[in-house]
Amino acid sequence: MTAEVMKAVRLVAEAAAGAPDEEVPRRVCAAVCEGLGVDGATLSLLTDTPSRQLLAASNDAALLLEEIQFTVLEGPCISAARTGEPVAVADLRHELTLWPLFGAMVREKLPHVGSVYALPLSSATTSSGRSTCWRCDPTLSVRTPWSRRPPWPTR
Repeated sequence: MTAEVMKAVRLVAEAAAGAPDEEVPRRVCAAVCEGLGVDGATLSLLTDTPSRQLLAASNDAALLLEEIQFTVLEGPCISAARTGEPVAVADLRHELTLWPLFGAMVREKLPHVGSVYALPLSSATTSSGRSTCWRCDPTLSVRTPWSRRPPWPTR
């Protein structure tokens, strides 16, 4: 794991430590933003249905990004939840995505969003949730030279 990822892990653990239960998701979103250098993040639990339970969003843009994915039933977080693998879109403004409705709606409603990352939260046997992060810059990170995939380990 890179130093940047270790910093993000430490920040998330510190955010959750000693916090009242109802504050943990919001604090985790804030720690993810700080630790990974993103402009917004959401945290959701998966259910046994196509639905999810949104726990927290760091800001209004993150919330709208989440709502778009679950309105059109496609997008990076849905793919990450289905496959259990991280999904990164480096340049949402100019890159064709695997999700035509999602891409078009984000470009229309959130033109300042440049890149999107969906991170499954899972153990070795199950995917129980995920986090979606976004940045204004259409680059993957100012802190780490991410290529198509983020530098954290996957299953």
